[in-house]
Amino acid sequence: MRATHGLSFQGGTSTGQTVADLCSVSSNLPDSLLASQSLAVGVSTPGFSALGLGNSGMAPGQYCHLESGFLTQFRGLSSYQVPKVDVEISATYQSKPGAQLAANFNMPAAQVATFLGRAPSGGVANVTINLVTPGSLYGDRVNELDLRLSKILRLAGTRIKASLDMYNALNANPVLSYNQTFNPAVTTGAGAWLAPTGVLAARVMKIGASIDF
Repeated sequence: MRATHGLSFQGGTSTGQTVADLCSVSSNLPDSLLASQSLAVGVSTPGFSALGLGNSGMAPGQYCHLESGFLTQFRGLSSYQVPKVDVEISATYQSKPGAQLAANFNMPAAQVATFLGRAPSGGVANVTINLVTPGSLYGDRVNELDLRLSKILRLAGTRIKASLDMYNALNANPVLSYNQTFNPAVTTGAGAWLAPTGVLAARVMKIGASIDF
């Protein structure tokens, strides 16, 4: 919105979903369901990134078609120039989807053998299996509001602009990253599935000034 009476505003939104479909290929080329191309030594495959989650190990056949669901984000900023007193108030706001989640279970080779009828190739001790369909589970939505209050002072031909910035003004605490390793023996503490490993930084205030002479 064009500035009028000291007020201006800009904003936007976007939405969309990611679809990964390798079903027609994987029926003839199972290696296309490799979640990490680095596991296919000497083999060039299309790869299967599980909607960008970056899992390792083989993806089950039922994951050959995945949809993230529609993910929407909002962004906006606004400022207001208070008449006659040279004070400006501004704000920025963003709202975006949380992190995509997984439940990566390190299944022992002996347990894998009960399903395959043989030991897993490569002599590995464990095989990583995601127990959650990629794109079906997301973490906290991240909503963040930042504010700025600035005042212009004029002293003896010198222009001073003092400002007060407030990051995360509402002191929101959405989780940004999680422990995505699933261990049924650990239900509490840092090792538990979906235990937070990172949150949005707490409210921070900063005072600054610029001087023109």
